[in-house]
Amino acid sequence: MNDIKIGQLYKHTPTGIVRRVVLADNNRVSFKEDATSYYSHCSIKDFKKFWIPYTPKEEKVSHSSNYTNTQDMIDIKNIEGKYYQHTPTGKIKKVVCVDKNYVILRNNFNYSRCLIKDFLKFWRPCEAPNDKAHDNKVNHPSHYTWLKDLCGIEVIDITRHMDFNLGNSIKYILRSGHKKEEGYTDKQKTIEDLKKAIWYLNDEINMLQKEN
Repeated sequence: MNDIKIGQLYKHTPTGIVRRVVLADNNRVSFKEDATSYYSHCSIKDFKKFWIPYTPKEEKVSHSSNYTNTQDMIDIKNIEGKYYQHTPTGKIKKVVCVDKNYVILRNNFNYSRCLIKDFLKFWRPCEAPNDKAHDNKVNHPSHYTWLKDLCGIEVIDITRHMDFNLGNSIKYILRSGHKKEEGYTDKQKTIEDLKKAIWYLNDEINMLQKEN
């Protein structure tokens, strides 16, 4: 596994397909064709048997290129493994690698890429994400602690005194309208939480009705 380079292009010898390695562990290698494509995987055994390093043919650089400045190219090569913040959105990502045209970025297990000219324009160096902020998301997420600002208690202070179904139902009711999730509008997430609350209530009712 030590000879597998993250960010390197590899060619599948039986088919000629070229993919970039984005992740590798002791069991498998993960590929991605570009920022919008799906991931693909293969075992370490198959990778070593069928995949070889690939170097694209040298392309002529157009005079209209937006990143021909020599100093920019020197700087861009020193950013791998460092954290950068996207100034328009505030999102923080780690630079995985840089190739001739793109910067490959990672946020947890989500990969994305942007043109070098856009990276230089919109991304700025920053510190790694705050571990304390991460702990707060785990131990005291805001969609559960908002109640404390109103009456001095968190949602868990109520639900820990209830049984499983009722506690979960109250949890989803109290967090509805407060939890954000990527891919959902606020309305969609609120409806989903309320449906979950109803499911736990119905399950509790069904259990009570079956009792002798």
